[in-house]
Amino acid sequence: MPFPPKAIANRLLDLAEQHGESLTPMKLQKLVYYSHGWMLGIRNRELINEDVEAWKFGPVIRSLFREFVEFGMKPITERANDMKLTDDFDWEITTPSIDEHDAPDEVVDADEVLNKVWEVYGGFTATRLSKMTHMPGTPWDQIYKKHSGHLPDRALIPNDMIREYFANVAARKAAER
Repeated sequence: MPFPPKAIANRLLDLAEQHGESLTPMKLQKLVYYSHGWMLGIRNRELINEDVEAWKFGPVIRSLFREFVEFGMKPITERANDMKLTDDFDWEITTPSIDEHDAPDEVVDADEVLNKVWEVYGGFTATRLSKMTHMPGTPWDQIYKKHSGHLPDRALIPNDMIREYFANVAARKAAER
């Protein structure tokens, strides 16, 4: 069962903080996307339970865009939150966490992927990550070309396309070893 993107974002924000780093909204978007892609490509499971869209600067998860838009190009200084209706009909602010997931094995898998994504991609700038998502043959590039360079609002990048791309990258890397 996939996780809410806000829970994945919060875990990545925690990882960044543990390493003395900060994340801008764009860098966070790309790290969530790469995490989702690698989970699909190597574990054949979705990491997040929302669609990935193709926007001008690469793949975007809309709920994360809305959550962190106020930070613009500045570092994010707060965790993502949700509003939850309590049993007595009051609203409660919650901070989504992958630790709340019902399947502990899936939390372990997610943490393994997130830690590896941080290790590999955490040192790149948001701009570099964005450019990497635009490389020829990437899922973003395929959607961009499908729409002749004019991305419509809510242009989805299908999970099957993301899975195939990352599985192929993983296979190429394995063959190089």
